[in-house]
Amino acid sequence: MSELKDLSWEIQETVEPLPFEDLQRRGVRRRHRRQALAGAGVAAATAIAVLVVLLPFGNTPGTEKPPIATLPTAPVSVPVDQAAFALAHAKGSHLMSMTLASPSRWAAGWISASCATGTGGCTSVAVLTRDGVKAFAPVRVSHYATVQDGDEVIAVAGPENLDQGKNDPSWSNATMVRLTDQGLVQKPLRWAAPTTTFAPGEILIDTITQTGEVMVLNPGQGTLRLLRIDGTNYAGSPTRDDTGRWWLVAGKNDPPTSEIRWTDDGKTWNRKELDPANGAAKIAVSSDGNTIVASSGGDGATPEPIIKMLISTDRGATWQQVTSTPWGRVGGPVVFNDRSAVLLGQPSADDPEGTIPSIYTITGNRAKTLGKAPALLQDLTGNEQLLYGITLGSPSATQVASSTDRGKTWEFAEPR
Repeated sequence: MSELKDLSWEIQETVEPLPFEDLQRRGVRRRHRRQALAGAGVAAATAIAVLVVLLPFGNTPGTEKPPIATLPTAPVSVPVDQAAFALAHAKGSHLMSMTLASPSRWAAGWISASCATGTGGCTSVAVLTRDGVKAFAPVRVSHYATVQDGDEVIAVAGPENLDQGKNDPSWSNATMVRLTDQGLVQKPLRWAAPTTTFAPGEILIDTITQTGEVMVLNPGQGTLRLLRIDGTNYAGSPTRDDTGRWWLVAGKNDPPTSEIRWTDDGKTWNRKELDPANGAAKIAVSSDGNTIVASSGGDGATPEPIIKMLISTDRGATWQQVTSTPWGRVGGPVVFNDRSAVLLGQPSADDPEGTIPSIYTITGNRAKTLGKAPALLQDLTGNEQLLYGITLGSPSATQVASSTDRGKTWEFAEPR
């Protein structure tokens, strides 16, 4: 046991970086090489324009101030939670959630082997990294959901039963954990009454409960409350673009219908019918908020066929139906600022076991095959610089697949 403790301290203080940062550097180098080849014969005016772009914002040539010398700061020391460390590294522990705010800032949620296999009680833990420092959130019964907040990540373990509200004793174990430059920060979560609105700085999240209700998380106050939207029985897949606008899919259960909803302030909602006969599945938005892709799904099975898909490239003003919609998984798409997107589709014809999904691109209102995705890849998220998703099933149940070239090539890592 003492050897395990010594090893854990060594790992805690000197984090071996996962390949996310290295992947991003490779992607940048590839882009730079392509740009250099393409621009070899460009006129001098273009070179001057590039130089101006590369200079610090607000400066013109010859007016830059000299850099201010700063002393290096040592990484903050974070004590190791031995129980959490042991659970994250135990044989059979299963990766449940993963969020990357940047290649050096990410959070991953793990559950025990007994929970993953259904052979015993569930325990969970979260692993967080921030610029070379790693920390382990405390063991909880409820699984840890991970969510991005600006350039930071948060791990959230909710109560066991949200329906009982503030009278549920399991709220005493609900917690929100983040890793800051001051170390690991925990904040107890408190029940708050259901709401129909939310404020700037609050986060919508639908991965805290097993039934997928959209909750409003207030990181500053440490409150968690149910979001209710008029005219709907359910809502899901909340996503926020860089302008602060929130998008989600919502609908009714009986009869099943679905629509796209979006709002700037949480008080008034815009809406667009998605599918009059099927429930909603997923929505994804480019970071600039201009391109939106939403899909309706089937009966809730995983992977779930895409029944109907709509795309807008003008911030929701007009919509088109995507033609040649592939049989797909609801764990995508990922939408880019150039009005294109990628998503997971059906296994390829040369895969008799059906474990290797195809990856599709959407350009305009058409989807076409790009190639093969990693085996058993169930989800897909990210942006232009870095795509990633969790692969499920032995032997890769603990891995994250990541790509810096929009799904053409992949690498794997265990975020623990």
